[in-house]
Amino acid sequence: MTYLQAEGGYQHDQKQVIYLVVQPRKIPQLKQLIKAIDERAFVTVLDTHEVVGEGFSYQRKRYHVNWQHGKE
Repeated sequence: MTYLQAEGGYQHDQKQVIYLVVQPRKIPQLKQLIKAIDERAFVTVLDTHEVVGEGFSYQRKRYHVNWQHGKE
């Protein structure tokens, strides 16, 4: 979990953004938790293919395409 300080684009007020990565199966539970804390929270859910770094690793199966340019 990472906290970011932000400025609202419309009213230019200060906001706190919470950025986190969760497993896809945890998204419904997380959305319920957020709604219970703040019904007006702005939430985006993005599809992530790979996460690496300290404290977390999650890899989704990817399809591989083999491109062979200039070889006959």
